[in-house]
Amino acid sequence: METDFSLSEFASTVNLIVFTLILICAASGSAMPYVRAERNWNFPRWFVEFISSCAAGFIVYLILRTSKLSWEWIGACSGVSAYFGLKIMNTLYGIVTGKLKLTVHNGANHGN
Repeated sequence: METDFSLSEFASTVNLIVFTLILICAASGSAMPYVRAERNWNFPRWFVEFISSCAAGFIVYLILRTSKLSWEWIGACSGVSAYFGLKIMNTLYGIVTGKLKLTVHNGANHGN
């Protein structure tokens, strides 16, 4: 089965809503460390994280677009992946290369 992507398909209302969701989730996800005051504001770093988050959301969109999933699931998964962006891309890279490093924090020693 051949899948043909044309520009008219990308310009549909549902796709535009998904792309807007990806942009909003990418902007808010990359801004969270600054909103929580975990980092000082750094526009170049935020911009790089925003672009990589958009890329993560769009990659997930393209992967799920070729599947038979409903548009609601495609939009939701694309938005979540755009929100987490660089973190998801690093995790996927670790899974693909077999170098996944999980960090477990023990809460028992905090506060002592």
